[in-house]
Amino acid sequence: MKRTYWEYKTFVWGSYSLASKTQDLEMELTNLGLQGWELVSNVITDYSGNDASKAVFIFKRLIE
Repeated sequence: MKRTYWEYKTFVWGSYSLASKTQDLEMELTNLGLQGWELVSNVITDYSGNDASKAVFIFKRLIE
């Protein structure tokens, strides 16, 4: 049986207003998808009132 190996990448987006940069975010995520990266999870951090929210995206890609 052949073993499957993955590599992982984290991508951090933002600080300040995440919503105002939606088109830029979509472009970045599309570029990662074109490189073979698949989104497996994401987390939004919120530092309560400091306007320093960030989105952390976790991707995986098959190692061939």
